[in-house]
Amino acid sequence: MSPRRNLPANRPRSHRRIARLVIGLVLLTGAGWGGWEWSTARCLARARDELLRNPLRAEQIAAEATLNWSFQRETAWIVRGRCCLLSDEIPEAYGCWSNAARPNRASQDDLLALADAALNIREWRLAEWANAAAERSNRNRRIWLTQRLMLSTHDQKWDRVAIEADGLIPLAGDHGPTWMAIAEAHFALNRFPLAAEAFRRAADAKATALSEQQRREMTPRWAQLLIDLGEFDAAAPLVASELASQPNDAGALRRHATVLRSQGNTAEALSTIEVAVQVAPDDERVTVLHATLLVDSGKNDEAAVILRRVIERKPYLPEPRHRYALLLREQQNWEAAVSQEQEAQRLSQLQRDLLNAQFAWNTERSPKLAAEIARILHQLGRAQEARMWERRAQP
Repeated sequence: MSPRRNLPANRPRSHRRIARLVIGLVLLTGAGWGGWEWSTARCLARARDELLRNPLRAEQIAAEATLNWSFQRETAWIVRGRCCLLSDEIPEAYGCWSNAARPNRASQDDLLALADAALNIREWRLAEWANAAAERSNRNRRIWLTQRLMLSTHDQKWDRVAIEADGLIPLAGDHGPTWMAIAEAHFALNRFPLAAEAFRRAADAKATALSEQQRREMTPRWAQLLIDLGEFDAAAPLVASELASQPNDAGALRRHATVLRSQGNTAEALSTIEVAVQVAPDDERVTVLHATLLVDSGKNDEAAVILRRVIERKPYLPEPRHRYALLLREQQNWEAAVSQEQEAQRLSQLQRDLLNAQFAWNTERSPKLAAEIARILHQLGRAQEARMWERRAQP
């Protein structure tokens, strides 16, 4: 019989061999994969058990799970990121979640917590990533919008800041961090009375109160804002609290002296500002207030020396010239007083023009606007800054 005729009889036997080989390979692969799956599941269970007790140990266990080729590898990266977040390893948490095949599988609570932690350490781009990844759910809409507002304020996207701040007010409720973000936005938009009210709401929040760090950061800004608005009685307890925690801070001493002056306590205000001068002798706000209190105390000659020194050092500041003009007027030196007052008004107008131009730059960023900012800076005598803007104005 020819070999060709024997082929059909041999074919089923060869098929059975191939089938047994395939089945063996599948069983072997399945056993290996099942071992990986079992090992990964065991690591994840151990990591979750250790998560709150010892986040560092939990992170080490979760790291073992990420080495396995498992269907749960993505979950392992997410759990490892959560461990890093609890250990305050913020960039590492981002790295773990971005390594997952689908990082948006991380829970929205985790992503919002990562964004909050990143905002606290001024990791703006990381906060942007985490906040954007958390957008998919409306369950924590207030927290998500609060973070969006903080990021928009940092990026100086003023049109968005105004819309987001106004839209967040109805959702703020009794949530301190949300009111603090709204206050910062209003302050950046020069809505000072609204900012003061938002700071008050943030301080009074009970359902979700501010952390101690947030309260420490807020108090000086709120106190200074109230002083600028002339609400000295409201600022007094804030300044006292600030000074109790930072007795050698020049800003706190200056605000305390300002409040004392508003209460007619000139002698104590002068002694307070003299301490501030020793702490920060180059702070023009401190030296100008020092000169003002010297005038209030009848020490005009000493005040004149201080004001002339500030004007020589920073000729582009309008406030020292204005104070010096008032002093010259008291001395009946009319011609010099008029000259100083006119220069102070010119500088004040240039400062307003500069602020408006810089505000517009955040949305326009054109060479023409950069050239305008450079021109204003040259008129203010700030040549080094002007040259930087001139380079931006080049096409």
